[in-house]
Amino acid sequence: MKTRVLVADDEESSRSGLVLLLTTLGYEVESAENGDEAIERARTFRPAVVIADLVMPGTDGLGVLKAVRAELPTPSPSCSPAMPASRPRWRPCARAPTTT
Repeated sequence: MKTRVLVADDEESSRSGLVLLLTTLGYEVESAENGDEAIERARTFRPAVVIADLVMPGTDGLGVLKAVRAELPTPSPSCSPAMPASRPRWRPCARAPTTT
């Protein structure tokens, strides 16, 4: 059984790019255009992982993650907020290790 991933992002290019990447890597992926749609899809799709944009119309990314964790049975899905680097207020939490 493939790992299920739900991608929520209001920017179509970001959403479709991530869906394509994850599908190519062998994940079963569904997507949503906004937070409210993501919560509805999570109820039926039952993802193991949720990747949500922080800034979306309606319910924002953190609201999606809280709602999904509260509604799905344990073990809770892994939830991660996502925000494209093109947004000026975004700063990475950690940098990837560099090789020398």
